[in-house]
Amino acid sequence: MTGTAKDFVQLLRVYKHDYLNHLQVLLGYLQLKKPELALDYAREAIEEIQENGTIMRLGLPKLTIWLLLKRMQLEERGITLTLQNETDFAALECMDEELLEWFKAVEDVISLKLNSLPVEAQGWEICFDGSGPYEIVFNLPILQDNPWPGCLEPCLARLAGGITATWSSNEQKFALKLLIPTNLCKKRLNF
Repeated sequence: MTGTAKDFVQLLRVYKHDYLNHLQVLLGYLQLKKPELALDYAREAIEEIQENGTIMRLGLPKLTIWLLLKRMQLEERGITLTLQNETDFAALECMDEELLEWFKAVEDVISLKLNSLPVEAQGWEICFDGSGPYEIVFNLPILQDNPWPGCLEPCLARLAGGITATWSSNEQKFALKLLIPTNLCKKRLNF
């Protein structure tokens, strides 16, 4: 089995376990005649499943599997990784492998830097939006002396030509924004 196939099977096992757990909790509340708690729990479970569904619609299969597994690994350590997706990035599928390798490198840097914080403060977020050029935004906690630009610079240097990166920060967060032209894959395929 390839790495991606193994990852996919692992992801399915985890989701099967989670869904069975949700059903058992609901059954328990109903057996205890606590329908209000069952309803509250069902709403939470639905919200979690919908969040996973938005990432599954990303259109980048290798990156999607890695992101979902990474989020699960971080959650096991008590770290929150929020994933938001507003669009289908399928037009960038020619970059799936390249984006995956880039995300892995960025995540290594982020984890290394966040390790100095208490676990509850290590949460971060990745937002995907394709309403104009494709946009990927990493929202990270503010660290003392804001080391993000310097430590992420080597990762930014690895980006494909045509992709631009900007960053901004305020008192609450540091944001790294990637802008990927909608026709980048077409340009690559038309040698």
